[in-house]
Amino acid sequence: MAESRYNIIVRFLRNELTAQEVIEFNNWRKVAPENEQQFQEVKFLWEKAHLTSSSIDLSVNKKVALAKVHRKINKSKVVPMRRNFVRWAAAAAVLLLLGGGVGYNLFFVQAEMIHFATTANEKKEVILPDNSKVWMDENSKLSYATKFVNETREVQMEGNVTFEVTPDKSKPFIVQSDGLSVTVLGTKFNVHSQKGENKSVVHVMHGKVRVASKIDEGKSVILTKGMTAQFNRNMNVLAVINDFSPNHLFWVSRTLIFKNQKLGEVIAGIEIAYEVNLELTNKEMLNCPFTGNFEDQNIDEVLDILQTLYDFEITKQDSSTFKITRGLCN
Repeated sequence: MAESRYNIIVRFLRNELTAQEVIEFNNWRKVAPENEQQFQEVKFLWEKAHLTSSSIDLSVNKKVALAKVHRKINKSKVVPMRRNFVRWAAAAAVLLLLGGGVGYNLFFVQAEMIHFATTANEKKEVILPDNSKVWMDENSKLSYATKFVNETREVQMEGNVTFEVTPDKSKPFIVQSDGLSVTVLGTKFNVHSQKGENKSVVHVMHGKVRVASKIDEGKSVILTKGMTAQFNRNMNVLAVINDFSPNHLFWVSRTLIFKNQKLGEVIAGIEIAYEVNLELTNKEMLNCPFTGNFEDQNIDEVLDILQTLYDFEITKQDSSTFKITRGLCN
């Protein structure tokens, strides 16, 4: 919920939310008990203090209105709550009804937001306020508060982003993307959710996450290490898939893993990972088997290994093109 939670609660009580916003709001209430408690507290104040347009003279002085509400609350026998919350919630609700922007600024104030965006051929590593690490691939976006002051640690993202989350069971970590919500406690996972694309993909490297559709709260899956979920936004279909290759995360892990694969597939994977063009002249070599890992090695080191294994002759054509001739299949 990108908008202030308290503002959304007030709008919900005033029946001002759209149908889609109501669905997302109810989903938020179910994510954690603290969210429902927060809603009930505001609702309680709303009802007890009679904070409706019909019960408040909109022409009165705002200070007078606030004083009346405080007196009502002080006289009410209520279950003990956080005093500051009660006082500010009541004040803000009144000022909202009075049309006062001051109330919004006082109570619905959010921590300052930080926004990152990467361009083509740019990657960025970001450290969040809770020391969680984020790796942004090219053409990606990330937004989060300077401080995680609410019951959850919530970030917004777009593009291809990997998260390594600092564990905190008291404050769930939630990643919001287009149509998809990912909730975790402590784990490392990747979310690919590019604006304009039909599908979003979540892959877990370590730990456990819950992936849920924002459109239909009943659609959710639990993923553990090595599992992948794919969400079709147009069809609202969320499913676990088995054809995700960890090599897609080379931009983060700097590791390529091949198990009994054809050399043609290996070369294609190397080209994508290192953004190079490998021109293999001896097409018979494409079906040769290969099993092995390339871990944190540059392209020259990778080609040296292939040259040794298959007796290739490799010539560099330009900064990103290599011509591969000869070759013997093992």
